[in-house]
Amino acid sequence: MFFNNFFFKKKNLYLFIALLLSFSSFYLTIYQSIHTFDSLHWGFINQSAMDYVANKTPYKDIFIQYGPLSVLINSYILKLSGNIFLSIMVLTSFFYATSLLLIFLICKKLIDDHNAFLILLCLFLIHPLAVYPWYLYLGFFLICLGIFFILINSKLSIFISGILFGLLCLNHENYFYILVSIFFINLIINFRIILTKRKIFKLSLIFHVGFLVPLILFYIYLNYYDLVNFWLNNLKLNKTYLDSRNISLLSLSIDSFLFLLKTSITDIFEKPYYFIFLLIILSNLVFLIFFFLKKKNNLIIFNLTLLSCGLYFNTIHAPSNIFRYSTGFVLGLITLFFLINSLKSIYLKKLFKLTIICLSILSIQFYKSDTNPFYPSFQNYKLNKKTKEYNYFKYTKWSPKIYDHYENLFDISKKISSNCKIQYFVNFTQDGFAFSVLSKNLESFQYISLYKFDYKILDSIYKFYNVNLILETKKKIMDEDVIIYINKKNLNIFNDEDKYEKIFLPYNYWLKNKVLLKPKSCII
Repeated sequence: MFFNNFFFKKKNLYLFIALLLSFSSFYLTIYQSIHTFDSLHWGFINQSAMDYVANKTPYKDIFIQYGPLSVLINSYILKLSGNIFLSIMVLTSFFYATSLLLIFLICKKLIDDHNAFLILLCLFLIHPLAVYPWYLYLGFFLICLGIFFILINSKLSIFISGILFGLLCLNHENYFYILVSIFFINLIINFRIILTKRKIFKLSLIFHVGFLVPLILFYIYLNYYDLVNFWLNNLKLNKTYLDSRNISLLSLSIDSFLFLLKTSITDIFEKPYYFIFLLIILSNLVFLIFFFLKKKNNLIIFNLTLLSCGLYFNTIHAPSNIFRYSTGFVLGLITLFFLINSLKSIYLKKLFKLTIICLSILSIQFYKSDTNPFYPSFQNYKLNKKTKEYNYFKYTKWSPKIYDHYENLFDISKKISSNCKIQYFVNFTQDGFAFSVLSKNLESFQYISLYKFDYKILDSIYKFYNVNLILETKKKIMDEDVIIYINKKNLNIFNDEDKYEKIFLPYNYWLKNKVLLKPKSCII
């Protein structure tokens, strides 16, 4: 009887489906993660967290590419799990799944239950699960939770929201620039409202105090550990990225928009999600025009629209990555549905919504694609085996060849560490997992856990942080105090046949042609 009464109410049914979709996202993310092998992205993110667990100093000893907050949180989950790297992806899946539920609750308050369900369904169909352990998923969670607390509209909830958005800035500096820009736009446009309406002024003040709390504490931390200069130097990283591509921020923005415009039209049936993102951009612009013309005066939708526009800049350097659109910019779906609901024609309302839902359904792809570049094949699911030997990879199910590779690498480095006086290793590949495995037995003097000689961005970063890495490595080769993990095609860079021998490591589908260079004087 209870269940009949519960599901009879449409709003309860919508809530149940929202919870089901959220749980599905959580489950599917973890299930795929168990079968996903990505030593570049996963290995890189994991190593930053492991460096923090090892009590290394952020910015000084740890490469912080995306802000200290995600590194800090990932390090705590690693500690709790006993350094099992899959735990980071479990946490990421929680952030994204919870964000989906929060989107539904936000839209319930702003529009209604029915449209909240449709918006959630669209987002789920476009991006059903987290594909990387990336900072963007944590950022999306903080944004959604912050908006949710704003809508509660109490002094305490506003203060908490301010803290959450302050923490967002510690997740990546780009968020700070976006939020500050929105604050100034609001101040200019709504100056009279903020100053004349006492309640709005008071709540605005409370929010900004909360916003400053994490930032002030972060500055105190930097100052106490004498890291201010290291952090300021790290802020130049974005410019380094742009310089490596010989492009300005404006040119990059234009190029990314043209890519979106072209792809959304030419590949509308193959990649319909790009067309949805184009609709979001257009709806954001239409709403802002109407707002300035005083035809739309919803301040909350106005701020959500500004936030969506600002978060679009998280996509411009990699416009083909769907997860970047789906972890921030996609908030513009709320603006899109808000505008659709403001139409007078019921027929047009239904037509627009049906079109968006159909495009979202067509966006689901159960194969490797822009939406999910690491989707494992059925063969992977069937043939992959669970590891028991190596705790670091616990609970994963990969090809046995992958485990053989890393266990071999671990055993060799352990023998070298035990039998020889060699202290150091260097990783001249994009294999972040290899760095983690080698660091169990040897030390490293490289600032970033991976390197690729023919990758301009990585090369520019290394020149920015440690221009002498190659020279330092050659010096240690002369001293016979380093082993080198390297791609076979790059062997000529450190070709010293007299002192070093090549150990060719076991083959697997991604780590083919990896070589370990070891001093001949070291007998293992």
